[in-house]
Amino acid sequence: MDDRCSVEALQQAFGGEVAQVGSVDYCDGDWAVSGNSPAYLKQPFMHRDHGWVGFAADSVNLTTGTACYSTDRLQQIGAPAGVRALLPWCDRGQPPEPCSIDALHRTAGTGDLDTLIWRDGLWMRAGQWQTDNVRNFYLGGYLWRDFPADGTSEATGYPCYTQGRLDREDVPAGLRAYLMVCEDAR
Repeated sequence: MDDRCSVEALQQAFGGEVAQVGSVDYCDGDWAVSGNSPAYLKQPFMHRDHGWVGFAADSVNLTTGTACYSTDRLQQIGAPAGVRALLPWCDRGQPPEPCSIDALHRTAGTGDLDTLIWRDGLWMRAGQWQTDNVRNFYLGGYLWRDFPADGTSEATGYPCYTQGRLDREDVPAGLRAYLMVCEDAR
């Protein structure tokens, strides 16, 4: 099996044309960003069954005259945070704030959550003001996804998470400080 994250694999999206992809700045196997220079030549790619598919810039930054990507376009294609962080943005040069209540509300069933408790860009803890309605999320594409508990603590009845899952999912220490580890889960 060939390496999905190689320059050669990305070049296949252009029929093997070497000049189109000089290096790879980001690749998780499903998404990639070419490491072209200058930065406005960087391009996102999504992997499909038949190989990589490249997405051309959808606009031009009126200040610099260079190719760029709009917020709507990157959300439409579902580009994850790692991809969005590397591309030239048309909207004032910066990606939209993904760790906001507005961004969270794009996920179905989160309309009652109105308070951000903790966030780091890829993980979030949010709740409903003055209630115990608190949920944990991770960024999947451009939508926040629930990170449900593994059980409840028998002693307290509060949600808990297994240590193995927290480690496997690479949950950051800041969020772990809020989570109970299951020891006597039911």
